[in-house]
Amino acid sequence: MSTATPNYSAGNDRFGAEAATWDSQPEVVESSRLCLDAVLRHSDRFPSLSSSSVLEIGCGTGLLTVPLAQHVGSILALDTAQGMIDMLSAKLSSNALQHKVTAKVKLLESADDPVLEAKKFDVALSHLVFHHVPNMQQLVDVMFGTLNNGGRIWISDFEDDGPQAEAFHPKAKHAGVERHGLKRDEMHNILTNAGFTNVEVFESFQMQKKVESGETQSFPFLAITGVRP
Repeated sequence: MSTATPNYSAGNDRFGAEAATWDSQPEVVESSRLCLDAVLRHSDRFPSLSSSSVLEIGCGTGLLTVPLAQHVGSILALDTAQGMIDMLSAKLSSNALQHKVTAKVKLLESADDPVLEAKKFDVALSHLVFHHVPNMQQLVDVMFGTLNNGGRIWISDFEDDGPQAEAFHPKAKHAGVERHGLKRDEMHNILTNAGFTNVEVFESFQMQKKVESGETQSFPFLAITGVRP
């Protein structure tokens, strides 16, 4: 998650501090479950998902990572917050799937980063991360470079479907949010500009979330996907 000169210290401090209670947030748990359901529902788009090597960017405490590991070959899970990786590592220490997951603290800025160990992946995945990313084109370009030919990118995040999308985060957290959801046309153009083919942007699920007003609001989530030729 990067621009040329990003300052992630404030965001990392926030997510590091929230890591211990991250899994107690119902909407965080539910969105990860729904994302996994969407990936499995569209498994025909992936090249042999059960044996795929996956790069996950912004893995958090592993709410998606751990259950996804049951359905893929391996996962390299990256996050910029040490607290999140500590929580994921603790989960993996007593999990039979630990041999499938490698969790590391990393701000990925290059497809040649040593953390990747010169490997290429079948899937580059990110859930609820891109609305925090200053330069989305740069990150998508990096993800493109991490993939094998025929590999697939899968970005999952809530949609900017108008002013109501601002309610996804309480106002006190707006300072750490780059954008209130993703726009379909913009994301389609970003993937196309990176070199992806068969680009698709579609609603993958709707999530109910209690917002700051006390009401429950429905938020559409997008799947943004394409193939490295």
